[in-house]
Amino acid sequence: MATALDIAEGAARLLDAGQYEVVRRDGPPEIYLETHWRSREPFADEAEQGAAAAQSRILLRGRRKPRIGTARDLFAVRITVENRVMLATQDGWQYIPATAMFVEHADALSRELELRLRSGVRRYD
Repeated sequence: MATALDIAEGAARLLDAGQYEVVRRDGPPEIYLETHWRSREPFADEAEQGAAAAQSRILLRGRRKPRIGTARDLFAVRITVENRVMLATQDGWQYIPATAMFVEHADALSRELELRLRSGVRRYD
């Protein structure tokens, strides 16, 4: 759970650190953030499946939780890390099942965002 300001600041720091560029930002009342696809080297287990190139992007959604009394708006945050690869044997980007190394990468991003949202001083607009 986080405020809209917490989400904006925490996400900005996370995305800057990972060199992700925001292409769309909406809200509140519901928060939505989408980044451009960011090129990266394929993970070893993706390369084993024939990936010659890879890209990832981040989608972040914040859904307002019901207010209790006079409490400020808080949001439940969900982060999605999408992945696609260019296979050496095919043209165009392909979506393949998430490999173990990609899952670890996505989990690390999620843990980092959670840490940023849970630590520090809670800010309200």
